[in-house]
Amino acid sequence: MTNSTPRVKILILGEGGVGKTSLLSQFIDQEFKPTHMPTIGVEYKQKVINYPSEKPIRVQSNRTI
Repeated sequence: MTNSTPRVKILILGEGGVGKTSLLSQFIDQEFKPTHMPTIGVEYKQKVINYPSEKPIRVQSNRTI
C-alpha cells in the first residue's frame, strides 16, 4: 500500500447507546461483543479493502459522541 491509496473517511454520529461502536467493530474487526464499556469521546480505526484488479481503498472511521 502506498500513499497514493485512495482514502474514504466515515464519521459515525449518534446518541449514546445506539450501537456506533458495535457497528464500527463489526465492519473493521469482524467481531461483535454483546457487552462492552461505553466509549467516551472519539474512537479511530482504519481498514484497507482490496478489490481484485483495482487499487486498494483505505477506509478511515471516526466514532464520536
